Amino acid sequence: MIRLALLVPALILLAACGAGDPGFVRLGDYEGDAGEAVVRHLIKNVPDLAAGVPKEYCIMKARDMRSTDPAFMARFQDLKLTFISGDTMTTHAATSLPVNPKSGLSPYVLLLAHMHKSAADTWDVEAGWAYKRIFERRHYRVKHTGGSWVVEDLGRFEGNYAPAAKP
Repeated sequence: MIRLALLVPALILLAACGAGDPGFVRLGDYEGDAGEAVVRHLIKNVPDLAAGVPKEYCIMKARDMRSTDPAFMARFQDLKLTFISGDTMTTHAATSLPVNPKSGLSPYVLLLAHMHKSAADTWDVEAGWAYKRIFERRHYRVKHTGGSWVVEDLGRFEGNYAPAAKP
C-alpha cells in the first residue's frame, strides 16, 4: 500500500514533465551538416581585419564556448585553412587575447552559439565570429533544400564590429 502511495505522485510528476522543447538541438548535433553550413558561411563572410597576416580559425560551440570535436574541424580540410582546437589555445600574457601557442597568432574564433530546429529541414542559429577584441553575432536561418544548404542572414544580434564605409 505504501509503495502504491509513493508510485502515484511519482507518475503524476513524470506526466507533468511533458515532451519539452520539440526544437531542442543537442550540443553534439551542432557539429552536424547545418552547423557546417553556418561555419562555411562565417568563413566566407568574416571581414579581413588584419590584411597580410595569416589567418587561423578556431570553431567553438554553445554560449559557454566549448571546443568542437577534431572530426568536425576535419570537415573543412577542403578549404586549406589552418584550424586550431579551443582546447589548445592559450592566453597572451600582456593582452589577455587568445593565441595559438604554436604560431603566436590570434585566431578568428567562430561560434555556433545556439541552434534550434524550427522545422524538419530548418534550423534557427545564433552564430558569430571574434578576432581579438572585435566581434559580431548574427541570427541565421539554415534550410536544407534540393540537396544543398542555404544560409539566410536574418540580421545582427550584437557586436562592436563596424564595417568600413564604402567610398
